[in-house]
Amino acid sequence: MSSWQESLKGSITTVDELIERFGAENVDREAVERAIDRFNLRITPAALAQIREPGDWAWNQYVPTAAENEVVDGIVDSLDEDADSP
Repeated sequence: MSSWQESLKGSITTVDELIERFGAENVDREAVERAIDRFNLRITPAALAQIREPGDWAWNQYVPTAAENEVVDGIVDSLDEDADSP
């Protein structure tokens, strides 16, 4: 297996794996579950190595929060990605 495949295989992809790694007191199970209903969760070992503690910059980058479930008014496609898609 290639190294990138091994890396993907070792990724965290479920709320339970996230809790096992960081503890239930550090993971908002409900918020993460709601977020991964809409978006896939995959935190690779390389990304996990960047997380020093819950709440640090890397945690905030990779772990879904309740705020990601909020719908806000504004531009639907702020980067105009639809225009670039086939």
